[in-house]
Amino acid sequence: MAAAAPTPSVPAVATTSSPIAGTETSIDAGTGNDTLVLAAGGGITAINLGVTAGADQTTGDSVAVSNFEYVNASALSTGITITGSSGTNFLTGGSGADTIDGAGGADRHRRGRRQRFG
Repeated sequence: MAAAAPTPSVPAVATTSSPIAGTETSIDAGTGNDTLVLAAGGGITAINLGVTAGADQTTGDSVAVSNFEYVNASALSTGITITGSSGTNFLTGGSGADTIDGAGGADRHRRGRRQRFG
């Protein structure tokens, strides 16, 4: 009998020490494991964590967002496309018609009340 794949645990959320004011032109999470939490869509239609380090990870907005490893878009009611990277990602969609692709790694995906691994 084959051993079950390990289930990743949700890491602590690393955030910046100051709140985002909404007037930033760029947000760089830097090193470490960081979660991009979307309280409102702000025009973002897609997030791609697999882009080159330092490149903009969001599409549809005017803010350059970079170096995040996890996404929490649970507050959104509109659909969003979230793509992970080859590393471990924790990807949470909202109540809209989301498309979530882990793109490899030991990922945890959550969409609405359903959850899947892989």
